[in-house]
Amino acid sequence: MVKYRTNRSYLDVSSGWTTLVILDSTAENNRIETALASGAGIAGNTFQIRLDLSRGTTTTLAPDVQGIDLTYFDRVTVKYAFGLTISTASSYKGLSPRQLEAALKSALESTTLSAFTYREGDTATDTYYVKVQPDKGEHATGRDYSGRHELVLLQP
Repeated sequence: MVKYRTNRSYLDVSSGWTTLVILDSTAENNRIETALASGAGIAGNTFQIRLDLSRGTTTTLAPDVQGIDLTYFDRVTVKYAFGLTISTASSYKGLSPRQLEAALKSALESTTLSAFTYREGDTATDTYYVKVQPDKGEHATGRDYSGRHELVLLQP
């Protein structure tokens, strides 16, 4: 099993581990890639990785880990950037202006990556995991929550 924990939240050896993946050497074909939180990622300043190894029922085969890589988005390196303007002046896809405003606030405050679909369709390459940068724009006062927000989405 591959496990991890973040930000030194536990000082003992056994507490606070999250299982990332359970490896099966016959299925992985000597290499496996696993994304944290299904590609959205997790935020953290420090990461600890733990490998729980087992030899199974036979005593002739021992675990043989040849390498482990951790890929991360350092908030500096950017592969793609998307600029867009969102209007919360009216409802969109069943969401009221107030719900749209709340969804934008949630995306802006998120410490993980958000799914962004570039074009509607079934192609997997249309969806990117992005970091939503703080917006600028107009925020209306009063009861209607209408506004116009200019966003930049960064994809690692």
